[in-house]
Amino acid sequence: MANTLNLDNSMLSGGTSGTGKGGEITLNTGRLQLNNQSSISSNTTGIGNAGVVDIIADAIALSQSSINRQSLG
Repeated sequence: MANTLNLDNSMLSGGTSGTGKGGEITLNTGRLQLNNQSSISSNTTGIGNAGVVDIIADAIALSQSSINRQSLG
């Protein structure tokens, strides 16, 4: 399959530790594969919302990995 994004023991993140919105992540790929504790995340530890994680893919495969957004403020 064309256009494959493969993360292996990797992290793609957007976030903030201050006031404000966490970073937004947008991916558009044919196949997204995350392996070995890989993660895609948007977060904030201050006052504000986590950013949007928007994934457009024909197929998504996760193996011991995660996609999340979190607000701790």
